[in-house]
Amino acid sequence: MPHYPKPWFREQNRTWYVQLGGRQINLGQDEEAARQKYHRLMAEHRPGEAPAAPEQSPLADDLFGRFLLWAQVNRAQATAETYRERIQSFLDSLVNQQLEVRHLKPYHVQQWIDSHPGWSDTTKAGKMTAVQAALNWAVRQGFIDRSPLVGLQKPSKGRRESYVSVEDWPKLLAKVKTPTLRDAIVFTWETGVRPQELRKIEKRHCRLEEMRIVFVERESKGKRRQRVIHLTPMAAELAARLCKRHPKGPIFRNRDGKPWKPYAMNNAMGRLAAHFGNRPLCFNDFRHGFGTRLLQAGVDPITVAALMGHKDPSTLAKVYSHVHADAQHLRDALSRAASGPPASQIPAIADGATAPARAPKKPARE
Repeated sequence: MPHYPKPWFREQNRTWYVQLGGRQINLGQDEEAARQKYHRLMAEHRPGEAPAAPEQSPLADDLFGRFLLWAQVNRAQATAETYRERIQSFLDSLVNQQLEVRHLKPYHVQQWIDSHPGWSDTTKAGKMTAVQAALNWAVRQGFIDRSPLVGLQKPSKGRRESYVSVEDWPKLLAKVKTPTLRDAIVFTWETGVRPQELRKIEKRHCRLEEMRIVFVERESKGKRRQRVIHLTPMAAELAARLCKRHPKGPIFRNRDGKPWKPYAMNNAMGRLAAHFGNRPLCFNDFRHGFGTRLLQAGVDPITVAALMGHKDPSTLAKVYSHVHADAQHLRDALSRAASGPPASQIPAIADGATAPARAPKKPARE
């Protein structure tokens, strides 16, 4: 009796497949459509037919699926999910769903990117990098000899230098009516915590007697060194209150009592921006406001970098270039270095006026 292969579902890319003639055939993500395609294939398939000759190149869909399986085991959950979303979007854009990896060309990626005009240059570069990362992994693993996307040109990532200033802080906070959102915003402003760190804080991370929150290496960004978030008195009081309210799980939660999700935080910022002149606004703006006001207060960059969790202090020069472009800040810094009063307190000389003449030097004694 001939053996008829059955369709099966691959969880990592949420797609149906069937194995025929030594090949995994993509049936699509919709179950009903997948079954119809399966029955058409089986009607054309001859039982006992010799398997197809070994492929010279794996199918793109199969190779990317292997990469996603590897990422699920070897990368953080959020990273693996980001890879899955970006790579599946690329695969969905391919007209030929049975395309071999060797036939992939840069124009396949460019057509995918161009079909989403709403993506920023930073988003485009990130999505293209995910596709390249999968192919580079395949080379290292020995699945292919060379990535077909070598030389793929990506747009330059833009830098967003938006931040909440000291002047805007009280005005913006006055627009926040939801207590749970207010807690998250105030804590970010007080500590410079990253949004992804804020969402993960649990009572077990809080060492309130030491005025700090500690993520061990495996839970911190990069997983190479522990991340210490130092607390101001206000931040410590806020954390203590939330630890008491949520002894298990994340302490920062939305008004429904559920841990914050990235999309929920973005939506909350969108609503807040609508009440604040529709200026672009995200949680990182409060973190950047933290770093900006410390630099403007004269705190040295190495200390600011340590407080913000930057491994390399030079990151401040890249992300906070607006501080170095602030002429008044630079003049005040120069005045402090010269042990004089701040430049903002020195009266300007009116147009046409001349500087006071210097007193004549006393003759030297003979």
